[in-house]
Amino acid sequence: MTWATFSARLDFFNGTQSWGTANPSVAAVLSPAEISAITGHLQSLYDSSSATAAWMESLVASAPLKIAKTTNAAPGYSSPASNFFAVDLVAIGQTYFINTTGSLVGEDPRVTIVHELLNIRENFSPGPEDVPHDEAYLNGANADQAGPIIALQNPLATNLGLSDRHQASYHAAGLVGDSRIDWLRAQPSSFTDGATIDNVRFGD
Repeated sequence: MTWATFSARLDFFNGTQSWGTANPSVAAVLSPAEISAITGHLQSLYDSSSATAAWMESLVASAPLKIAKTTNAAPGYSSPASNFFAVDLVAIGQTYFINTTGSLVGEDPRVTIVHELLNIRENFSPGPEDVPHDEAYLNGANADQAGPIIALQNPLATNLGLSDRHQASYHAAGLVGDSRIDWLRAQPSSFTDGATIDNVRFGD
């Protein structure tokens, strides 16, 4: 399959498709500029390696990949059962997280898209039971702070030339307007002097 063949299997919501109109709580119409930007980000990911292109092609082998805009200003959303994901490029631009060298970095839309595509590929729908975040769990010796998708996402970020966008943990992220993120943005560039870390916890 080529990029041209893959891209022909992208179904952007234009307000008329039944899969979108039946789910107004998660699917809004993307503008032409947003469609162009998302298409470019997908091509960048597709071109990043032959292995990545192969698993992306598997997502459209039996059904189109459905794409919309989120309706609640969330950076991203996905439904593996529906072969569907949604993003809000503005919200992505306001999202920050702590990376694996202890710096607060802005989200890159390609990484958000990678995350949602991996949710679809792995048939993973995150929830409290999948990525537990209660104190009792997080304080446990065997707690998985990142969850299964972050572990897959970070190497793909490297393929995109975004090694500084390796996320340290699933919940160490937030949007501008979150008091914790606003405080962190005003602090020094690294909280670990560049030392590698594998866990981040946000307090209240």
